[in-house]
Amino acid sequence: FKKKGKLIDCVENEPQFFEALKPLARTVAWTLDALPGQYDGIVSVNVLEHIENDRGTLRELYAKLKPGGVLNLYLPASQILYGHLDALVHHFRRYDRADLIEKVKAAGFEVEEVFNVDAVGFLAFGLYKILRWGDGTITPGSMTFYDNVVFPFTYIVDPLVGRSFGRSIYLRARKKGIFNES
Repeated sequence: FKKKGKLIDCVENEPQFFEALKPLARTVAWTLDALPGQYDGIVSVNVLEHIENDRGTLRELYAKLKPGGVLNLYLPASQILYGHLDALVHHFRRYDRADLIEKVKAAGFEVEEVFNVDAVGFLAFGLYKILRWGDGTITPGSMTFYDNVVFPFTYIVDPLVGRSFGRSIYLRARKKGIFNES
């Protein structure tokens, strides 16, 4: 965002990440309530699964958007994959498409687009869950291997399966009303 000249505000409640975000954002706050005003858009990447009351948070996000504002969510998908790795990183849940759509609509949003991402990762996580490999620790080496060797195959596989399943899910929704860019 910064390279494109976009000013962003961030919410981060993990102290180890708070300081790292300061140079990248106009404002870094501990809570959503600490941010003033409303926004044209909100991006949330791998956050809601860590919040027990995700419905309440979705209502708070709705209130923080201007009429016509856009919400972009990227979340772990497929509750069937929920396992010890999720518990280790303090996930309350993973998201199935129908459940996510219902929660977002219940908060007042109009859902515009939703699809799964990383079908290869779905298969890898399923195998990992069944075999219970390791203790769930993710190392920089394992992340690098996955990102450089496994994940590129998702660009081939995802379109072939129609983005119908995956390790993650993307949703774009809009707050009802007229979008005003001024």
